[in-house]
Amino acid sequence: MGAGVAVALFLGSTPMKGPERRSSHLATITALEMVTDGLVRCCKRSSLYGISAAIKVLRNNHDVDLGTEPASNSCENWERNPDCAKGDCVFFPESDG
Repeated sequence: MGAGVAVALFLGSTPMKGPERRSSHLATITALEMVTDGLVRCCKRSSLYGISAAIKVLRNNHDVDLGTEPASNSCENWERNPDCAKGDCVFFPESDG
């Protein structure tokens, strides 16, 4: 949901601005599709998926370059989560991503 909100704010979306509204919904959909990975809870992974979704939608639909998406194998917080999916998570430092 955060990805959609971020894109909506960035684009100045309102219920009366069709393309901007569509993009904010698309960011939400994209992030939700990513998070249906079947893994247990991880706020960091969900946040990274949301950031990735927002970056993709803005780049692909509005030619806005916010830089690269969060890198695979980049998690620095996995030890804080006792339920970390470790090697099954694309962001786990030792995963094949």
